[in-house]
Amino acid sequence: MPWFNQVEAEKLVLNILKDLQAIETDIHKNVIDPFSSLFEAAVNSYTYDSWINAEVMRQKQKTLTNKIGHLHEELLACITGVENLAKGQVVDILCRDKSIIGEVKNKFNTTKGNHKKEIYDNLSKLINEKYHGFTGYYVEIIPKKPVRYNNQFTPSDNTTKSNREGREDIRIIDGYSFYSLLTGDENALFKIHQFIITIISEKRNLESIYKFEELFNRAYG
Repeated sequence: MPWFNQVEAEKLVLNILKDLQAIETDIHKNVIDPFSSLFEAAVNSYTYDSWINAEVMRQKQKTLTNKIGHLHEELLACITGVENLAKGQVVDILCRDKSIIGEVKNKFNTTKGNHKKEIYDNLSKLINEKYHGFTGYYVEIIPKKPVRYNNQFTPSDNTTKSNREGREDIRIIDGYSFYSLLTGDENALFKIHQFIITIISEKRNLESIYKFEELFNRAYG
């Protein structure tokens, strides 16, 4: 992958693995709902000890989800010519060579509907005032269905009961298509997924990790 900094990407993957392995979960740090726990145990036929183990895994999964939320911002920055803008910036990704700015979300349902209009407005303001001639993308890395899309982004505004104006330079795009757009490689995201699988397999001696390719295929078709 000549368009991809594999050294930096490997560091990123290994750092995430290291951080997750070091997590010490105190499930009582926040008060546990003693009522919902009863029903969870009943529905899943948990003993008290097995419920505790399941809760530990659930809380670790929550931590993992938070970390993965920023994974693609950093992976995208491993692509030649792409910058991961500093925290606090209006958008996440900048590619001057291709005149692209992007707000990256890990999954199609990460952002609530009423917040999408704010993303549109931020992209519009940046294009109008700072990045003239650029195209702004709202990126859903994992789409709702395994289809490709790169459409005008026209989110609804609950206060006005209308949609934002359609513009060719403000778009919504799935993750597979966005990686392809930035790299010029139609299968860039698949190759990066395989790259991560290989690192995990080698560093954790997990040959069975390759079976998780099935989930990638289900997500992207």
